[in-house]
Amino acid sequence: MATFPEFRFQKHAEQKQANNANLRQTLALAKLEIENFSLLECTEKNCERVLKRVKVAKGTVTMLKNGGYTRDMAKSRGVSIEKLLNDDQKINSLSIDPSKQTLDEKIQIQYWNMNNPQHQIESISNTGPRFVRKFSDDEVLDEVNLNNAMRDLVSFLPHRLGGPGKAIRSIAKHFHKILKRVDKKKTTIENNNNAERFNSSRSFDGKLKDEHGNFKGYVISMKYQKPTSGGSQDRQKDDVHNTISMCADYIRTNPTEKQIVFYLIMDGGGLGPTFLNELKRHVNQENVANRIFVRTNS
Repeated sequence: MATFPEFRFQKHAEQKQANNANLRQTLALAKLEIENFSLLECTEKNCERVLKRVKVAKGTVTMLKNGGYTRDMAKSRGVSIEKLLNDDQKINSLSIDPSKQTLDEKIQIQYWNMNNPQHQIESISNTGPRFVRKFSDDEVLDEVNLNNAMRDLVSFLPHRLGGPGKAIRSIAKHFHKILKRVDKKKTTIENNNNAERFNSSRSFDGKLKDEHGNFKGYVISMKYQKPTSGGSQDRQKDDVHNTISMCADYIRTNPTEKQIVFYLIMDGGGLGPTFLNELKRHVNQENVANRIFVRTNS
C-alpha cells in the first residue's frame, strides 16, 4: 500500500495528464474556429475570445497571450496551433497545475476510504451544512419565563416577612446578575445559511458513515500543508483551532444531540506531530474528546 504522500503525488500526476489532454482538446476546437476567420477577423483579440469560448483555462489563456502564442495564432490563422499540439513539453508547461485545495481534499477523502472501511466519508458540496452561531429563541424564551416567575414571586411577598422575604429577594437579585452573564448564543448546523463570516464556519467536506452506511457525523478535511512556514500556514492552523472551538460550542449548546461526532483530517509536511498533539490537547481541554477526533492519513 502506497503511503499518503506517494498516493497524493500519483493523483496529482494523473490530474496533470488529464489537464494536458483537456488543453489539447480545447486548442483543437479553437483551431477549427480560428481557421474559419476572414483575414480581417483574425485578430489577436478575437483569438483570445475563441480560447475563452472553448473553455481554455483562464491561467492558460494568460500564458498563451504573454508568450506570444495568440499573436502567432492570429498571424497564421490557427496553423501555429498544430505545432503547439505536437509539442508535449509546451503543452505540459501551459496546462494548469493540479494545485487547487479541492483536489487535495478529494485525495484525502479517497485515501481515507481505502484504509478505513469501518468509517467511510461521503463527500458533500461546498454549499453543504456548516456551523452557524445565533441567538437561540428557545433559550431566550425560557429565560424570560423564569425571570418573570421570579419577579412575580417576589412581588407577592409582603415586606413584613422579614428574613425569608429578604432571602428570596436576594436570590432574585443574584439570579438576575447571572442571567446578564449567560451567553445566549447557540451553535447550530444549517444548510445555505447566509450568516456573517464571523458567525459561521466553512462548509463541512463530508459525512462520516459506518460500514453499513449509517450517518455518524461530519468531516472537516483541512487544506494540505506543505513543509514550509508562513503567514498563510499560521492562519490555516488558527482556522483548525477555531473549528475545534465551534465543534465544542455545538456539543455544549445542543445537549440532547449526543450522537453526532466530528472528524478533523490533517495532512501534509507542515502539520507535524507537534501540531497534531497541540490539537488533541485543545480537544481535551474542551472536554469533548469523545465527540471530536483529530486524524491524519500520514
